[in-house]
Parts: sequence; C-alpha cells; structure tokens
Amino acid sequence: MSTLTPLVSSAAYGVSDYLGGVASRRTSALGVVAIAYPTSVIGMALLALVVPGESSAAGLAWGAASGVVMAFAIWWFYLALAAGPISVVSPTTAVLVAAIPVVIGVAQGESPQGWTWAGIALGLVAVVLVSCDLSGADRRITGSTLLLAIGAGTAFALSFVLTAEIPTGSGMLPLVAARGAATLVVFAFLLTRHHTPEATVSWPQRLRSWSIPVLIGVVDVVANAAMYFTFQFGELAIGSLVIALYPAFTVALAVLVLRERIHPIQSGGLLASVAAILLINASA
Repeated sequence: MSTLTPLVSSAAYGVSDYLGGVASRRTSALGVVAIAYPTSVIGMALLALVVPGESSAAGLAWGAASGVVMAFAIWWFYLALAAGPISVVSPTTAVLVAAIPVVIGVAQGESPQGWTWAGIALGLVAVVLVSCDLSGADRRITGSTLLLAIGAGTAFALSFVLTAEIPTGSGMLPLVAARGAATLVVFAFLLTRHHTPEATVSWPQRLRSWSIPVLIGVVDVVANAAMYFTFQFGELAIGSLVIALYPAFTVALAVLVLRERIHPIQSGGLLASVAAILLINASA
C-alpha cells in the first residue's frame, strides 16, 4: 500500500489542527468548529458532484455514524485539554487513535508484511513522542479528565473504523453525511452552552474572524477525502497509523511559522515519524 494518500490526509489534519490552535486564541474552539464544519459540508457536497460513485443507504449510514462519533471525540478532547495537562491528554488520545484501528484491522484479517510491522511499532512510539507537551504545566490529571482523554481517543479511532466500513465505490455522499451529522451535533453542543451578550461586531471584523475557520473547513475537506480514499483502497491498520502521525505536521508548523521551541523528545518523535513512514513504504 502506498503511503501517499494517508500522508496527504495526515498533513491536512496537521495543518487543520495548527490553524485551529491559532483561531482558538481569538474565539472558542467550538465556535471555530461551528464555522469550519458547515464550510466542510459545502466543500464535500461540491466534491460529490464530480467524484463518481453510487451511494447506498448503508454507505450513508456508516458515514453519518462516523460523523457523530467524530463530533463527540472533538468535544471530549477539548474538555480534556481544558481540564488537564496536555502532556498527558494528548499522548493518551494519540496512542489510542493509532493503536485501536491497527488492532481492529489485524483482527479483521489484514496482515502487514515485512518491515511494515517495524514501521507500525515505530509509528506508535512516534505518535506518543510528538504529541507530548513538556512545558511544565502544573495541572494534574484527574480520573474524570483521563476518562475524557480515553473516550476522545477511542471515539477518534472508531470514526476511522466506521469510515473504513463504507462500501467501495460509494462516491463522496457518505462524507457529506458524515460532516453533516457532525455539524448537527456541534450545533447541539453550542445550544446547550450559556453565552454572555457580545459587543456589536462590524461585518469587516466578523469576516476577518471567520477567515481562518473557513480555511480550516477547506483543509478539512482535503483531510477527510484523502482519509476516505485511503480506507476505500487500502488497509485500515496501516492507513490509520500514518494518518495518526498528524501531530508531527502540527508541531513542525508551530516551529517553522510561530518559531516555537520544542522539547528534544518531540524532535525525536518527528524523526521517528519519518522513519516509520519509510519503513511502511518500503514494504508497500
């Protein structure tokens, strides 16, 4: 299996997370998602017009289920990050995102060959290392926060697994259903939150504040489309692991663009990510 498509998905998810971090400094994370997701739905719908395929009820159902699970994953992940140390929450979530689809893929009969097993093992290590935040935050992990992190990682992974169940040749409509369902869940979250009255914002200011979330939505289309085609024509175990390396791209952008300093352990994770991809690709 070529790693090109999952690499594209991984890179796009990494860019999306980076942009999300930048946008969330100006507004709430859920507020960013509330703009990005509808944008993604529109992009997916436009893509569905040009990508051939025959969607079945089963394909749409798998897609919608994947979207709902993904929405809960994001919600729980944000709650965990808000309540606990990133240095624990992020690696806990990341290793589950990488490991669960590998286990399920192998259980379903997938059999990675040759150096691929070494790449998988190194990739799991890389995901943990590159996701570590060793900034010395003094917040301690609690049982409830740890459960949120585990729930988020499990939900992210199950979203991959559910996407992989969409029948081959279904076209892009299942992804429209996925993002549409996720958008409805996100808006339901927002309706349950208590908002304070906001100051009047001019349309130019509002448009500027929407620019990054809209861009996130566009990048999200690339990430999800590449992820979808990865699972349509490749293996769940290997594809999901490569996609789960997306924190490497987020960290790399933070270093290159924001000039952030990273811990040597994260640098080791970046190198391990590259080595893991090379090992997996060597056995393709």
